[in-house]
Amino acid sequence: MTQAEYAAFVAATGRRAPGISAAEYQAQGFLAHPYTTVRQYLWAENAPPAGLLDHPVVLVDRADAKAYCAWKGKRLPTEFEWEAACRGPQGRRFPWGDAWETGRAHIQATGTASVAASRPAADAARGLELLGNVFEWTSSEFDAGRATMKGCSWDDAVGSCRCAFRHGRPRSSRHILIGFRCARDD
Repeated sequence: MTQAEYAAFVAATGRRAPGISAAEYQAQGFLAHPYTTVRQYLWAENAPPAGLLDHPVVLVDRADAKAYCAWKGKRLPTEFEWEAACRGPQGRRFPWGDAWETGRAHIQATGTASVAASRPAADAARGLELLGNVFEWTSSEFDAGRATMKGCSWDDAVGSCRCAFRHGRPRSSRHILIGFRCARDD
């Protein structure tokens, strides 16, 4: 979901805008970036940051992601659905094939990018940006108190960017590396 799409949800429902205070950020404990980096993603007066409307929404916890998906008549994908979409029917290691191709995922960067940034390299039938830009919440549990996230984010290296990569974070986490996508039943 983009910042703009999420803004429509916030306006329609009154849901909390994406964000986190410096104290909340510190309390989460997984401080991959200083709070000064977080500031560029903070919303002001229920509006996304200027210039980031077509970037993935971040600083939403899993409950926010689930609420957005329900509002759209959809749901969060399971970990297995997400990975199946990423691998495609051929069971590839990456959405585009079995070998890493530079420029296919927004990684090793200094921040998020437009979700359209890798469209030429994406298979639109399976989804865009399945690797890179942000990790994505799933509806699957990782272990006690943590939800499974799939994908990789803008600050990752090639080694963790593959369809099979997974890790967990507390469901209440709000971070600049975490976003989501919706799934729907046919």
